[in-house]
Amino acid sequence: LTILVVWQALLHMPASVLIDAGGDMSRRGSLSESVLDPGDICETVSEVIVREEECFESCILADVDMGVWFEVLETGHGRRIKVKNDITEGWISHKTAKNQPLISKIQANLNSSLDEFQVGNVYEVMSMAMMREAEHLCSTEVAALEPGTQVKIIEAGKSNKRCAKVSTLGHGQGWISLASKSGQVFVGSTMRLSIRSSR
Repeated sequence: LTILVVWQALLHMPASVLIDAGGDMSRRGSLSESVLDPGDICETVSEVIVREEECFESCILADVDMGVWFEVLETGHGRRIKVKNDITEGWISHKTAKNQPLISKIQANLNSSLDEFQVGNVYEVMSMAMMREAEHLCSTEVAALEPGTQVKIIEAGKSNKRCAKVSTLGHGQGWISLASKSGQVFVGSTMRLSIRSSR
């Protein structure tokens, strides 16, 4: 009898109420699954707005594109976090009101491995890499670099440590990704690769 009463109540409940309830449940789940702490490094996976204060009515400091790195300074109310990089510092949302992620947390081991790449050194492409016109991940593609292509890093990424401007013999200059967000490295030391191939 109790089950029948509950079922009848659900049948007569407005659809908007059911949707809101489901949305609240999904929000609670996502908050427990993606924990951001001060000191964490994150990368935007969509366009975000940097504001001066935590509230949404504060002044806009910057419109940030996808693929920009930030350091988390402070976690605020709800989905708001305070971040900074070499270009700006302010408050952003780490997800939308519909619970869609706006940033992705960068693993510490990836961040440290990228520090090993040095401007002026020559490296070798280990898997197919797309060379772009600018640092922005959505910029125009200019060439596809085959595995084995040697590249010289001439500039480190300003907004994203995964990106670097390189010079090649056959394709001129452009920007490539040194690693994926998941930690897969696309470029390696020519010395390490030559030693491995000689064994």
